[in-house]
Amino acid sequence: MSPFPNDSLSTASGASPAVARLAAAGARASLTGPAEPRLHLKAAVVDGVAWLDDRNWAAAGAQHLIRDTDGDDVAAVTSAVAGGPGRDGHLATTKAGALALEADVIAAAGAAPLAVESESFGSGLVYDRLLERARAGQPTRLIVAGREFGEPANRRERAELAHLAALGVEVRVGPVRGDELDEKMALAAGDVWLGSANATFARGPDGEQRDWGLATRAPAIGDELRGAFEANWAVARPLAAPEPAVLQ
Repeated sequence: MSPFPNDSLSTASGASPAVARLAAAGARASLTGPAEPRLHLKAAVVDGVAWLDDRNWAAAGAQHLIRDTDGDDVAAVTSAVAGGPGRDGHLATTKAGALALEADVIAAAGAAPLAVESESFGSGLVYDRLLERARAGQPTRLIVAGREFGEPANRRERAELAHLAALGVEVRVGPVRGDELDEKMALAAGDVWLGSANATFARGPDGEQRDWGLATRAPAIGDELRGAFEANWAVARPLAAPEPAVLQ
């Protein structure tokens, strides 16, 4: 594991002691090197079972934990945990691969209603697919996390959200404090997508970031995600008046 370069000092200073404690307990633990892909993956393989978390194994707040025994999925996650990419037909462990699966779910929704949620949001394949839906007049709801939305540096992202809203997408922003909405999902009529990957830029080195995304038609997962989205939608607030446009 390795904190992002722009993470807080507290995050950076906390990683090395945690690794040292694990090593002292007998685990093989280390930080990733500077030349390796960034690590945003929240995954484990225990006794042949893959566990996938859409957040940082959080002690509080909403999160979704997948227990996956599919052999191909377990192999893909095992590869990713070891440092390499891994994927099969419906599970990817790089950011680019994860968001490509999400974009496929969005495209497959067609004229049926679509619901999407992301902690962070910005330019990329998911935005492009949502823009296509908006221009086609297809019903779409989108939730983004309030904390990320309000970051001063995220002005372009706010403009992109405002652009989608102006085209007819229903955009809501989660609370800034309290029950922050940090989940990542896309819900079509049949297929659903869940992952750790934020709907942001994913080309070049950003696309090689270790993340996960899973597309599935499993009814239990779909029902759980739809219930979570509706609960989040109820506490999120409609997007306010847009900032001055910065889009080209």
